[in-house]
Amino acid sequence: MNLRQPNLFYDPQHQEIFRRLLELKVATGHLSQIPQWKGFLSSLGLDSLEVSCFEKAHILGGYFYNFHNPPPDVSSTDRFKTGTWVIPTVPDSESCNQLRELGFESAPAYIESSLEIRDSLEQTLRKNLGSREYLNLMRIVRKAEQFYSVHFYNAEALNQDTELLEKASELHSHNATKYNHPYNMYDVPALKALLTSSLRDYFRVGFVRDKISGEAVQVIFLLIDEQRGHVFYLAQGIAHAIVQPSINVYTASYCWVYRFADSNQCRVVFLSRGMHTAKKRLGANQFVLLNHWLRSDSTDGKNTVSFLCRKARETLPKEFAKLTQKTGAQS
Repeated sequence: MNLRQPNLFYDPQHQEIFRRLLELKVATGHLSQIPQWKGFLSSLGLDSLEVSCFEKAHILGGYFYNFHNPPPDVSSTDRFKTGTWVIPTVPDSESCNQLRELGFESAPAYIESSLEIRDSLEQTLRKNLGSREYLNLMRIVRKAEQFYSVHFYNAEALNQDTELLEKASELHSHNATKYNHPYNMYDVPALKALLTSSLRDYFRVGFVRDKISGEAVQVIFLLIDEQRGHVFYLAQGIAHAIVQPSINVYTASYCWVYRFADSNQCRVVFLSRGMHTAKKRLGANQFVLLNHWLRSDSTDGKNTVSFLCRKARETLPKEFAKLTQKTGAQS
C-alpha cells in the first residue's frame, strides 16, 4: 500500500509554505544552521566543516518542516543541472532516474515511521505490539490520564486567543532546548505563518493540561487531512519540570494522537523521521527509507558527494531491511 502519494507534502502550494517557514529560521543556503542536517552528518561521524562545500547548497523543499519530499520534475528546468544541491528526504520507493542522469547521488538519511490502522485501533496496536506490550502501553496512558487531559484546537480557536500561540511556542521551546537546537521551529511567527497559510484548515494544536490546575504541560502539533484519512504528528514539547513524577506524557501522547486520528476516521498517522525503533515500540507498522539526493559541480564537491553517499549506504539500508523483515511491517 503506497501511503506516500498523494499527500499534503506533495502539494506544491504546501511545499512553498514549508520553504517559507524554513526561511524564517535559516539564511538561504546556510545548511549548517539546520540541526537536522548536522544530525545526519553526525550519524556518519562527520561535521559540517568536513563537508563545507555544502554550506551554501541549494535546498529544495521545507527541510525539515515537512517529513518527506517528492522528487522534483527536472525536465522542465535547467536549474538542477548546475551548482550544489540537497534534495532532502525523498522516499526510496520514488523513481529518481532523472536525478541520476543529472549527476545526483542518493544518501540514505532516515527511516520514516507511520501507523496504519487496519482494523480497530485496539486490534491494530495489539497486533503490532503483542498483548503484553500493548497492556504496558495502556497502563502508561491510564496513569497519565489520572492527572492530565488533552484538547485539540483548530485554526479558528487559535486565532481567537493569541495566548494559546504564546503558550504553544513556550512549550515547544523545551524541545529545542533539550536537543540543543539553535532556534525554536514552532515559535509565534512560525505558528502565525501556518495559521495564515493554505494549511490553516489542516493545522491543529493540542494542549495536555493538568486536570486540577489547568496548566498546560505539553503541546502537540498536528496536520489532519480528513479527505485522505491522514494525520501528521509534526512535533511536540514538554515542560518536564512541572509534569507529575513517574508520568510519561510523551509516550501517552502517541496514543492520544492515534485516538484523535481514529475519532476523525483517519487511518494513517505519520510519525516523521528518525527514532524508528522507538516508534515501532509505540505501534508503528509502516516504514519508509528516505534518501537525500546530492550533487555538486566542483571536483572537491563531487568527491564529497561520493564519500557521503558511500558512508550513508553502509548502515541504514541494512537497518531498514532488518526492521521490515523482522516485524513484517510494510515498506
